[in-house]
Amino acid sequence: MLSLWRILWGSKWRIGLTVLCFMFLGFFLTGSRDRTYTAESLLILEDNSASMSSALSRDNSAYANPATAVEVFGARPVIEDVVAQLSLEEDPEFNPFLPREETEPSRLALVIEGLRTRVFGPVEEAEPVDLGADYVSQEVVARVQESVRFLVPPQTSLIHVQATTFDPEKSALLANAVAEAFLNDALRSRLDSVDRVVAQLGDRLVNLRQDFREKEQALQAMKNEAEVVDPTTLRSMATEVTRLKDRREALAQELLTALRLEAEVKDLEGLQASAQAARIAQVPGLQVLRDAVGPDTDNMLAEIQTRRERAQEQSSKLSSSISALEERLTAHSERLLQFNQLEREVEASNEIYEFSQRRLNELSVQADVETAGGRIVFSAHSPQRGNSRGRLRTMLILGFLGMISAVTWILIKQANDQTIRTPSDLKVLLPQAKVVSVPKVPMKGLPFNRKLNLSLLLTTRSTEFSKGIRRLRTTLLSGAPADKSMAVHVASDLVGVGKSLVTLALARSLSYVDKKVLIIIADERGVGVMRLLQGSQVQTGLESVLLGGEDLDNAVIRQKQLGVDLLLNTQEHRTPADLLELDSFKDLLETALQRYDIVLIDTAPVLAAPDAQQVARYVDKTLFVTGCSVSSSDSIEVSLGELFQKGLGSQDVVALYGADGDPQNRQAHYKQKLGVL
Repeated sequence: MLSLWRILWGSKWRIGLTVLCFMFLGFFLTGSRDRTYTAESLLILEDNSASMSSALSRDNSAYANPATAVEVFGARPVIEDVVAQLSLEEDPEFNPFLPREETEPSRLALVIEGLRTRVFGPVEEAEPVDLGADYVSQEVVARVQESVRFLVPPQTSLIHVQATTFDPEKSALLANAVAEAFLNDALRSRLDSVDRVVAQLGDRLVNLRQDFREKEQALQAMKNEAEVVDPTTLRSMATEVTRLKDRREALAQELLTALRLEAEVKDLEGLQASAQAARIAQVPGLQVLRDAVGPDTDNMLAEIQTRRERAQEQSSKLSSSISALEERLTAHSERLLQFNQLEREVEASNEIYEFSQRRLNELSVQADVETAGGRIVFSAHSPQRGNSRGRLRTMLILGFLGMISAVTWILIKQANDQTIRTPSDLKVLLPQAKVVSVPKVPMKGLPFNRKLNLSLLLTTRSTEFSKGIRRLRTTLLSGAPADKSMAVHVASDLVGVGKSLVTLALARSLSYVDKKVLIIIADERGVGVMRLLQGSQVQTGLESVLLGGEDLDNAVIRQKQLGVDLLLNTQEHRTPADLLELDSFKDLLETALQRYDIVLIDTAPVLAAPDAQQVARYVDKTLFVTGCSVSSSDSIEVSLGELFQKGLGSQDVVALYGADGDPQNRQAHYKQKLGVL
């Protein structure tokens, strides 16, 4: 997240400029439009409590729901009525196939039209095309639908009808016409619904009357066909059936008793008289039978047979009587049920018939007083002020799109960027080199108005840039004898990586540790740095010493603010590449090392001029400056290959200018920026 924020914060001016350009584009686009006017009328829906359309039908109140009403508002039939009422087919605003009225455009519209004509040429007038009346009517209705809006406040029955046109009076007429057309359509719909319901009720009433008569006739016929037994008689018959069944059960018990006595009597035949008397005394039934017919077993068997036959005959007669009574009881019960059901159906049909007749009478009366289910609270009036043309909204939307586009472009550019951006990248490319990161000089102001000022190098305030220069100074002085002068070649791969700036800052830092420093500026492209230090073009310099035999002390310039001496390039007759190949340059360097502790030689970029290759032969160390997000791995490898045939030496240093400083400080810095936003 912090890495992404660092990338976007570094490109904040580009993002801001892109957003401003898009917003300015939105300002121009909205300025070229004609001013529109919006009129509004307010409509309230009123649901009738006795809605005729809900009587015996599935049609509820058509416009009780505002959302449903809005759908009806925008329906084509309603808009067609409005188009016919206001003759909008003859209006060029809604009929694009008619010639528009000539209006005086605004100055901004004239400017935009002039730019469009200059870029794309004049617009050719299209030949008239004969279109059908239906197509033209559909197009007019569609444009009217686009110019009308309906707003429904939540949980209310209010509907705001808004119409937007280029004419304030036309907007008011259109809003009122749409509201009135809706009420007329609603009233017409309700009346049509009443007619349908009345017709349905009439047909149903005829069917009910016929059904009632048929059932009444069937009830009378049933009364005439057979006698209908009342429920009391049915209950008496059921009681008699129950009594007969109980009697039949008693006879069945008598038969069982007779069979047992018959078996007992047969057992007595093989016994003696004393045993028979004892057995008869034990069985009560045998004792009663003996008293009745005597002790003879044959007489006993005959009596038992007579009793059994008599019980069987009585049981058979009882079964026949019970079956007959049950059949009569079932038949009378079914007849009574049918009769009761038919009576209830006749009563229900009579009630439905009477209700339908009353409802039909009510609907016939109510049809004369039916309303449209709504009314206009207030009508639209001609607006005095035009709309804002959506300028602010358009500018905000385009500004947001501009920000998204700029961020996307920056991220894509960063993803495809093959340049060196961190000291780790440089360390991977040059594993044996001494790599030092030097952050950028903190300069304020707009990106296009930032200028290098000498005060930025003279400040005593501790910055990430000054810390990086101190690290570079320590690395450069490490391993060098304290009592020996040192010549340092400052080179770079490309133009604009900050080589000369690092040279000046390093020289000032060396002066802080009591080092006498001479800077030989042999870069012919360093005119800006020369003016920064001197203020004007010098007359004597490197060329005067090498060609004219000028003494070094007379040619150098003492920069008191930086605390260093400068030998500048005058560029009078020869280029630095020619001067650095002279043998006198070697003599100059030896003389300078006798008078100064450190001599910094600032040459042109390796890929721009061959100056650096000549100087590399005479120096003790080389400081190779690369630019963060400027130098690539290819440019560094090619430059070092041309500068050193055997590669970097153990004493050479590579500086990455523009890289971030200490990671902890960098993280805290961007967290602070992010927290402020």
